[in-house]
Amino acid sequence: MTWTGSISDLLAASPAAVALQTQCEPGRRTSLASGIAVLQDALRQAQPLHGHVVAGLRLLRLGRRIDAVLVLGGAVLVLHIRMDARAFLSTDRTAAEDAALDLADFHPGCRGLPVIPLLIVPNGAYARGARPLPLAGATPVVEATRLLLPGVLRGLFGDGPTSVGDAP
Repeated sequence: MTWTGSISDLLAASPAAVALQTQCEPGRRTSLASGIAVLQDALRQAQPLHGHVVAGLRLLRLGRRIDAVLVLGGAVLVLHIRMDARAFLSTDRTAAEDAALDLADFHPGCRGLPVIPLLIVPNGAYARGARPLPLAGATPVVEATRLLLPGVLRGLFGDGPTSVGDAP
């Protein structure tokens, strides 16, 4: 099961209630709730953004879940949130990229749209990567920390900074 709603709905919801509705494993639920809280903080700072959110989307082909998917301005943002990580690891980049490729290749609603994988390590070190070109299909992975995430969202979908390294 997944949680779905608008960005406004997500901002009004309790992170714990969102995580509970996804019916993920109990050990994963706390981490997902913490990740949703990070996303809510970033969305509040990046406003006004209008779109839809899906939390806990299950990818049957890959046998795993996507933490959150944002549909904003004709693009799909696939969020892979690693709450306990302290660095951006290649295994996490690969998981984020695989999820984006799965959506781009196998989900009809994503065809013809840019599908942007975003790896979030809230307390991570240096995030690399620049704003991807908005071409149809999966793009390279974008990295963000808790502090950089609002600027990344504004850069991708608003009038904010255009690269991951720019301040929020």
